[in-house]
Amino acid sequence: MKSLTIIIPVHNEENAIKSVVQELLEVKKRLLVDTDIQAIEILIINDASTDKSAEIISSFKEIRLISLAVRHGYGGALKTGFANARGDLIAFLDGDRTYPASSLIHLYQELLTRGVSCVIGSRFLAKDNRCNWACRSIGNKIFSTLLSFLSGRRITDATSGMRIYKKELIPSFLSLPNGFDFIIAMTFRILFDKIPFSEVGIPFYPRIGNSKLRILYDGIRFLRTICRMTMRHSLDSRS
Repeated sequence: MKSLTIIIPVHNEENAIKSVVQELLEVKKRLLVDTDIQAIEILIINDASTDKSAEIISSFKEIRLISLAVRHGYGGALKTGFANARGDLIAFLDGDRTYPASSLIHLYQELLTRGVSCVIGSRFLAKDNRCNWACRSIGNKIFSTLLSFLSGRRITDATSGMRIYKKELIPSFLSLPNGFDFIIAMTFRILFDKIPFSEVGIPFYPRIGNSKLRILYDGIRFLRTICRMTMRHSLDSRS
């Protein structure tokens, strides 16, 4: 039986999470009817929210909620989801409604038809994209270009927060950082470990609520993570 776990890390998303869950429940129905997936769980990791996020999520009986008493960070929340996922396929997206849940259908179809282990939603490949400047930021393009150059494998959206992959990849991601730089580290691991992957164009919308990403601070962390992992990979290759 093919099963899917959809993970959403949430920290203070009371303004967006209700509509995200509602859309996900509709997408769940479509996936169960239109694809060969037979079981789907939606797993939300409440990362020590101080607003009404947990209360709103709890009102949906179809949702599996895990609440963390101490904040683990974006990567830490995702890894908590990985450790508790029951599906043999794992997908994740953000809880601020920047990524339309309906795009999960396209990501799964790509995974199925291309026979890859991971599919990344690319905000730069979408034909009709209403994304804001952050999606098209110079930083994101620099990271994507840099990782493409270093790995010899092309990627257009190195920081995308919407992905689907086979559960067997999870052990490769558990040692990655707990902060926002988790996502760039995950991309690094996919590229440098030669994991078969593909990208699919997805829409991207202005987030609901305040962003937790600090452009300069987190951009520097992303760059440091790339440098650190490149050095470690180089040393491992020589040994």
